[in-house]
Amino acid sequence: MRVFLMITIVAITSMLLAQPLVRVDFDDFSKVARFYDFDVAYVREGAYVDIIGWEDDLVELLNCGVSYRIIIDDLLEYYASRLDLSLPMGGYPTLSEILATIDTLHTMFPSLVSVKESLATGWMGNVVYAIKISDSVSVDEDEPEVLYDATIHAREVITPLSLFHFINFLLNGYGTDPIATYLVNNRELWFILVLNPDGYRINEMLRPGGGGMWRKNARDNNLNGAFDTDYDGVDLNRNFNAHWGDSTGASPNPASPTYFGPAPFSESESRGFKDFVLSHNFRTHINFHSFGNLYLFPWGYTRSLCPDHNYFMLYTSWMAERNLYINGNSSATIYITTGDMVDWMYDSCSIFSVAPEVGSWRDGYWPDTSRVSYLCQTQLMPQIINALIAGYAPRAVDFQVSVVSGDGDSFPDVGELVKLTVKIVNYGLDTATDFDVLVRPISSGILLVDSVEHFSAELNPKGDTAWIGGIRFSLIPPLSPGQWARFVLIVKDAQGYFLPDTFRFLVGTPVPIYTENFDDTLVGWSLDGDWEVGPTSIPVPISPPNLLATRLAYGYSDSMLSMAVTPVFYIADSLYRPTMMFWHWYSIEGCGDDWFDGAQVRVKTTDDSTWSIIMPTTSYPGNILPTNPFLGSQPGFCGRKRKWELLTFDLSSFRGDSVQFAFLLGTDRYVSYRGWYIDNFAVVDFVPETTKAAEFSSILPKMSLTVYPNPFNSHCVITLKGAADRDVPIEIFDVAGKSVGKLVIPKGASSILWSPGDLPSGIYFIRASVHDLLVTRAVVMVK
Repeated sequence: MRVFLMITIVAITSMLLAQPLVRVDFDDFSKVARFYDFDVAYVREGAYVDIIGWEDDLVELLNCGVSYRIIIDDLLEYYASRLDLSLPMGGYPTLSEILATIDTLHTMFPSLVSVKESLATGWMGNVVYAIKISDSVSVDEDEPEVLYDATIHAREVITPLSLFHFINFLLNGYGTDPIATYLVNNRELWFILVLNPDGYRINEMLRPGGGGMWRKNARDNNLNGAFDTDYDGVDLNRNFNAHWGDSTGASPNPASPTYFGPAPFSESESRGFKDFVLSHNFRTHINFHSFGNLYLFPWGYTRSLCPDHNYFMLYTSWMAERNLYINGNSSATIYITTGDMVDWMYDSCSIFSVAPEVGSWRDGYWPDTSRVSYLCQTQLMPQIINALIAGYAPRAVDFQVSVVSGDGDSFPDVGELVKLTVKIVNYGLDTATDFDVLVRPISSGILLVDSVEHFSAELNPKGDTAWIGGIRFSLIPPLSPGQWARFVLIVKDAQGYFLPDTFRFLVGTPVPIYTENFDDTLVGWSLDGDWEVGPTSIPVPISPPNLLATRLAYGYSDSMLSMAVTPVFYIADSLYRPTMMFWHWYSIEGCGDDWFDGAQVRVKTTDDSTWSIIMPTTSYPGNILPTNPFLGSQPGFCGRKRKWELLTFDLSSFRGDSVQFAFLLGTDRYVSYRGWYIDNFAVVDFVPETTKAAEFSSILPKMSLTVYPNPFNSHCVITLKGAADRDVPIEIFDVAGKSVGKLVIPKGASSILWSPGDLPSGIYFIRASVHDLLVTRAVVMVK
């Protein structure tokens, strides 16, 4: 191996020239992509492709009759303008800083973080290192092994920071955060922060202030003993033995940014990675890239679906729930690639491997440093999921609520006892059994009767489902009709598995003022643009056969504002809680925080000449991009909500007015998704509280359970106000649901001291029992 110790100015001349980003029509690019190798930066499927404008590539486009337009004149200067040029790498860590941080982590957490393990040495002498995080870090335990890597492409500088964010969560949360603690105790987690250290170092030398665009490693392709940016380097993510050397998705030309190298695993970095993987038993893997707001999985080499396509879709959909990334097989989602890592991991090693593309097209390869924290946070839950599914991973995904005792109208009212039936899905690769489902209220007014239900059957791997019933609670003030009751469902087991998800349901009995299920003749509505009424198979209407849709067939129109307007409704002064509500389902083009198309609801009184945005009680999830010509920079709905959701809108401020509503879908000139679907529209009021609710109110709303200090170390004081006329049993549970202590606050007292003794640090739940009802408080002990 030839080792280079410096890069000469002569060799980097071409990298110092202006480097444009150019945009090509998607269809035009598709016609020439299989004949030429372009440095593709971003794909908006069906719309356009952005490529790095290397001189030879632009010549090839023009020779093929493909037009392009320059989006950014000089990427290097554009990225530099967003960085702090007074800092090395513009505020991003240098290679030496990354390695020093790894050493510091081992020094600070020697029982949890291993020393660096050398996997390979690059052409310039920079070393690829791996570290392990586990509770018994020096022991090879019989636990699922999980792998994470970053910076296989040197210019993708957000990727190691995404890993560091997760590592900090694990180490700083160990012993206090139940999820971090469970993962460290029950997984062997391996991290490769910089898989292409030579390329990363080259960017430091080419652009010390940040913004370097070198992608490949440092192989001396022409063997001239100098580093030539016009010719040298191998794309490590085309060097794996997964359809390596195929004519599509990689290049045989050493000058190409996607050069696949002289042979599969010809590079020390990819070969060292291969040997490392084959010496372990990894079950899941994340290979971080940027950018595009995507989760990509096999296959890359063909548009055919891999055998586990449905399972990949299942768990990457979970990854994308919070950040709204697009998930899919990489060949269909962006473009065909050959010789890439993810295909090799899955095909040759049976490892479930996913490649996140972190950040939007606005972030690019060097995001504004103000975006770093946000972008890293968007990848925390996906990395947790990647570790969880390596074992068993039961999760609460849905629920049904039914009334146990009440007025018999089937609506969960204040003052009634209700029961939850919870849907559990096992996302993991192992069978799940013997776990509990717990309820933790968020809304005041949820009083637990049964806080836990045990599941002792088996849930098979990769998506097996079960319904679990038996959890009961009462609804009391301050909950009132027309409000949402919010709660957390936690799946946990005796080994420390702990997975919470938040849910809600509407409290109260609605009294219809106007209803429309779109199954009969539509009276008083005005439909413009794509809006129409009729049957659909996807989605199935809430109340078949019909619904309101932006086109019943797949795909709304481009460059259009479609508007559906309701009749006029009078909102009487005497109404208790006037509410507009409907069910909706949508698939609208957007990913991450790139919301190209969008939908919203507006309202207008008879005295108004213009429409105003009306906010749902649960708020809009985000803002539509300024490039949208109709709804740009406004709040709305976008992305994918592929199960029906109930929305409510508080109309209390419109009492005494006549109002009407409008449903708007605004689209830009590119790409159409399935659309926006609405069913069971209604304007309602709610029945006020019942006599039974008032009885509850006289007993319990004044009660409060507090713990001080929280967190604590040696002891804490438990205080229960509002129950001094009786003895109050207190029971303490750990996160696994095991009872670890019992106390009694005697009649006439309000507080008691709890000393946990030899119990370990962690989260505990303190529960007080009053009138067969439960009040719970979480407390953190740190020794």
